[in-house]
Amino acid sequence: MDEIRQIFDTNVFGLMRMTKEVLPHMRGKRAGHIINMSSIAGLVSAAGMSLYNSTKFAVEGLCEGLALELADFNIKVTLIEPGPFRTDFAGGSIRIAPVHPDYAGKTADYVRTYLSEMDQAQPGDPLKAAHLIMDLARMEAPALRLLLGNLAVDRLQAKTKKQAEEFARYEALARSADFDQ
Repeated sequence: MDEIRQIFDTNVFGLMRMTKEVLPHMRGKRAGHIINMSSIAGLVSAAGMSLYNSTKFAVEGLCEGLALELADFNIKVTLIEPGPFRTDFAGGSIRIAPVHPDYAGKTADYVRTYLSEMDQAQPGDPLKAAHLIMDLARMEAPALRLLLGNLAVDRLQAKTKKQAEEFARYEALARSADFDQ
């Protein structure tokens, strides 16, 4: 639980503390732009990454709500949702739990191989991302979400297609939960 708290402290509560500090100034000026780093992992889960995914999903929900709440103050909110970028994320900066015997060789264990193979071979260019984020910061009407990289776009498109199909398949069941008219 201590390690779980650490990742939430960094990815979620740190972001919340920073936001809490800047909001009074932005509200006072009736202007501002909060740009938070999320990840494609905040929109699409991956086996072996559920803890990281959960922190990024929390960031997504927080910022989506903030965008609605802060619009009256002319404060914009953007989530940056990169796929894999050539940083140290897959290398020395990531902590991977020891292999649990029940998961050895299973889908959730694949993330170990994926990260080691991807380290310093990620397709995303950090310098290009930085320039895109600076361009976004100057926009009059920036996006709430900015996916970065082909992998991020492809993964989200695949997920939303699958979700739409599943929603359609179970729509009648879902709609049957209300009181009868």
